[in-house]
Amino acid sequence: MDPRIQRRRFLGPVATGAAGLTVLRHSRSARGYWGNERLGLGLIEFLLLANVAALFGQTLKFDPLACKIVNHFEADAALRREYRAGWSS
Repeated sequence: MDPRIQRRRFLGPVATGAAGLTVLRHSRSARGYWGNERLGLGLIEFLLLANVAALFGQTLKFDPLACKIVNHFEADAALRREYRAGWSS
């Protein structure tokens, strides 16, 4: 079989986007979403916690329900930032 036909079958239907680029439509096809948000969010949370743990160089205990590091005050403060006040009229 022609490799181009095999590739089309693998990728599914395609369309041309506004910029003339080929856009794959299979991300929301009958096979379900292409990406998994639950997996992605868990992975991002894990990587962010690993970055904070690397900053402080010790084992940290994380409470996922409270979204806090319970055994290190400074590491817990590094998880969030203080935002400035919003615009006032």
